[in-house]
Amino acid sequence: MNTVFSPEEPALSELQLDMGVRVPVLGGDAAGPVNGQHPYASYVIELPTRAAEGGLELKPALLQRNADTAGDYLPLTRANIIRQGFKFLGERYGWGHSYNGRDCSGFVSEVYRSMGVQMPRNTSAQSVSPALEKRQFGDEDDSSARMEAIASLQVGDLVYIPGHVMMVIGDIGGEPWVIHDTTGISYRTPDGAMTRVSLNSVSVTPLMPLEFNDSESYVDRMTSIVRIYPNNAREASSQP
Repeated sequence: MNTVFSPEEPALSELQLDMGVRVPVLGGDAAGPVNGQHPYASYVIELPTRAAEGGLELKPALLQRNADTAGDYLPLTRANIIRQGFKFLGERYGWGHSYNGRDCSGFVSEVYRSMGVQMPRNTSAQSVSPALEKRQFGDEDDSSARMEAIASLQVGDLVYIPGHVMMVIGDIGGEPWVIHDTTGISYRTPDGAMTRVSLNSVSVTPLMPLEFNDSESYVDRMTSIVRIYPNNAREASSQP
């Protein structure tokens, strides 16, 4: 979402606020216009700017009340995980948040940040974070061990391969499907030929057909599966 267009304060005009960002809301009704606009249909929020002398200065900005906002973190539920993830569906891939978008690790971290879960920035750190429950894979894990883990995937699980992460959204006929911010995917056609599809967006794909290279699949190259328990799932798992 973006702050309201404000020619009076260009630094605060149409400023992108990423999913899960928390900002102070100024209480009470404003006495008059904020940056030339009456705030009756907007939240008056406070954002940091650079003062003329170079120091920090907090200034008001407007955020439309019909924007996708919440007064607190969303409940950590599977429904919210899917709902938040699909809000990005079709958004242009942006490495390091270029193009006003996200890359794969930025995508999953923003989804979970909207529910109060803070994650490392990069896939390499996310996949081994000691703060997250995970199943890691190495050369000693054969195909059967990997397929057993795939069969146990749950909605919201994060599947890592070198340089990439995907979020599980469910399965069709026992085959897991994922949503991920990706430049593209490779798979084999029925005649065995390798095909590359350029996506450059947040996309929904099946997991099993994805090929990492000419001899290994994504499943073969899995490095970690991270599970961040939804509130209701953790409560259920703690029952005797």
